Amino acid sequence: MYSKVRNEHSKKLKQILPVINKFANTLEACIAYENQKALLKTLEERNKELNNYAHIVSHDLKSPLRNIDALSSWLKEDHREHLNDDAKQYLDLINENISRMEDLITGILEYSTIGAKSYRKEPVAISKIINDIVTHHVYIPEHIAIKIHPDFPVVQGDKHRLQQVFQNLIHNAIKYNDKEKGLIEVGFTIVNNKPEYFVKDNGIGIAKKYHKKIFNIFQKLENNKDSTGIGLSIVEKIVTNYGGYVKVFSEKGKGSSFVFTLD
Repeated sequence: MYSKVRNEHSKKLKQILPVINKFANTLEACIAYENQKALLKTLEERNKELNNYAHIVSHDLKSPLRNIDALSSWLKEDHREHLNDDAKQYLDLINENISRMEDLITGILEYSTIGAKSYRKEPVAISKIINDIVTHHVYIPEHIAIKIHPDFPVVQGDKHRLQQVFQNLIHNAIKYNDKEKGLIEVGFTIVNNKPEYFVKDNGIGIAKKYHKKIFNIFQKLENNKDSTGIGLSIVEKIVTNYGGYVKVFSEKGKGSSFVFTLD
């Protein structure tokens, strides 16, 4: 009799065991989902705090620089007749270093806030971004020509971030062009059914030992004191956040080609 009852209980247990297991798995998944939601919320709050902190630090660092810049400018204007050539040169040097420091602070702020919040998703006409850059945002010397390919795609993305990518690459192509007739080409090709963008120049080129290093923050080429070492780091970070890649093909003295994707 006992054996019969035990067998019946075992049979019923086997019947409900899949239900229990399914319930346990569902409960485990629910707990994991709630934990993930809590973690994402915490990360979002931390990113927001870091973003706000970065802006505050940037403002606090720039304020004394602006004061120094104003004081040195007033000193040069109001006491010009009492300053010798060396003194005027020192004041100009102060202003140049202030400008460089402001660029560095701005670059660090931009770098630190990339990925701190979700990118806007809106239709962005790449052609319009590039034309705006070469028309309004960069100085192009007379000896440099820029060739822009037609029919760039319209992509879903954040206009400001995409402009940063193209502007940094175009700015570098202009800045580091030592040729009597400089040429910069901005275009794209289709690779694996996706656009692969490029900014190509016939400038000074980059030695192979720097091909990976240049995307590290604060990394500069030899004897390049004017660079903040942040521009290409910003490009790499934005592109990576889009799920893409950026790489350089270059030889010293033979120009450079920066190639990147956005997904």
